[in-house]
Amino acid sequence: MVAHLEVPSLEIKEGLPSSLSEQIISGILKDELGFKGPVFTDALNMQGATKYGTEGQVELAAFNAGNDILLMPQNVENAKNLLIKNYNTGRISEARLAQSVKKILMAKYKVGLHEYRPIELDNLYEDLNTLEDDILYEEAIENALTVIKNRFDLIGIKNLENKKIAYVKFGDAPSDTFIRELNKYTEVTQINDDNIESLKKQLSDYNLVIIGHHKSNESPWKPYKFTDRELAWLQEISNLRTSNLILTIFAKPYALSDISTFQNIDAVVVSYRE
Repeated sequence: MVAHLEVPSLEIKEGLPSSLSEQIISGILKDELGFKGPVFTDALNMQGATKYGTEGQVELAAFNAGNDILLMPQNVENAKNLLIKNYNTGRISEARLAQSVKKILMAKYKVGLHEYRPIELDNLYEDLNTLEDDILYEEAIENALTVIKNRFDLIGIKNLENKKIAYVKFGDAPSDTFIRELNKYTEVTQINDDNIESLKKQLSDYNLVIIGHHKSNESPWKPYKFTDRELAWLQEISNLRTSNLILTIFAKPYALSDISTFQNIDAVVVSYRE
């Protein structure tokens, strides 16, 4: 897979991503390095590629550069029509098209698609979701958790009998699973309010506040950032002097880049997506 990278030492055209570079794909990857396998683009609906042409033109440029498989075009119909038009007018040769088609057919052959056998659906879910799989998944998640900051050794939370804990939800994804897990250890009260002053007044009754930033994992392209209001509220809550503050991020870690200062946030955990 060829990424949308700008590599001036390999491509003389300023700003042209490697995924659209004939010099890099056909010249270096195929000719110099002798790579014979199928070449994939990175997603062609990403800004690293879309700014170099209209819908269809980017896909045509990617194919002409030497890619065999064009991933996630902005508009499949437009891309297909432009490729067909260029083939019918001779701008794409039969030999060039055959080169990519044969690679794709060979890949399908190697994985046995020429001897297709329907998958037996009985008990399929159970076969794919065993107890061993669940345990491995939990171990992977435990090892993925990243503690960015832990002032006062606040995490893991000790002396629960002395803690009065409030939870504030940020983001557009459900927080039910996390709240349920927190309440297995001690009482955690979720505080909701549309007014920051009222919210701060309620939080002043607690000595530990946990903020969870929950973003949807339905698609990798979903926005992961804090809203402007959430950033402002985070700053307001972090300035409270009556409680400690833990921030946990159920999103891409890049969400943290919008936080101007962590000074008054006592602990930060990146939990990634639920």
